[in-house]
Amino acid sequence: MPGDRRGQRLGEIHTPGPAGPGEEAGGRPDAVPGPGYGGDRRFPRQVLGYVPQDSQLALELTAGEQLALWRAACGLRGPVQEELIALLGLEGLLKRRLGELSGGMRQRVSIAMALSTGREVLALDEASSGLDEGYREGLLSWMENFLAGGGCAVWCTHLPDELERLCTSCMTLREGRAYWGDGPVPL
Repeated sequence: MPGDRRGQRLGEIHTPGPAGPGEEAGGRPDAVPGPGYGGDRRFPRQVLGYVPQDSQLALELTAGEQLALWRAACGLRGPVQEELIALLGLEGLLKRRLGELSGGMRQRVSIAMALSTGREVLALDEASSGLDEGYREGLLSWMENFLAGGGCAVWCTHLPDELERLCTSCMTLREGRAYWGDGPVPL
């Protein structure tokens, strides 16, 4: 794609029907490597912050241990930024085992993993699902600031209001076909 893409944000909305092309591969950016990456599974950690639809956490670790392990895997040092800890309400969760946490709490840890990398590109697959409304609103506000600062995002959701709020373009997956604007997109 030629040109400057800073500040671009693509929304994808899921509609009922068979899984879309990305979903069949688990929806993971590393499941379908793009040209030039040779299937390198390290690519997502090096280039983007990623929130999977289903958190892929080590349930025997504490939230703090998981965050530190992820940051080390991404080549980062030091603790997660205090701003993110507060935004996602992780203060009381850092010393608790992930297996003891609710789905929404684990989702907040997954979000912190992605946002703490400081990457300019984020891929978030239903990041707001399972979040209490306060945390959802905080995440959406954080995303607006991130995007206004030149960050790029792919935001996948079932909620059209999130797309309207965050995205400049939208693709819809319906019955295994992708639609961009008014018509289908060849896959």
